[in-house]
Amino acid sequence: MSVFKCREKLSSRYIPPKLPHREQQIRLLMEFFRDIIQGEVQNLPKVIQLVGDVGTGKTSSAYLISRWLTTELTRIGQKFMYIYINLR
Repeated sequence: MSVFKCREKLSSRYIPPKLPHREQQIRLLMEFFRDIIQGEVQNLPKVIQLVGDVGTGKTSSAYLISRWLTTELTRIGQKFMYIYINLR
């Protein structure tokens, strides 16, 4: 028997399915990619630079949007690849 229900949640790389207090920023990022999901733009890379203080949710937001895009584009049969670069 384990003390932990979900050991993965203790990892620094764990990103929850919902980010509290980041709804507005997540919606803004989703809108930025809406044209790709609707099939209006083909083969154009989009580059986003998230800027802010340490611990404000930049990395978590980027991962959450990447997962959302992967799910949505796979659903409509589009290939999708994202690249995460930490410029620290």
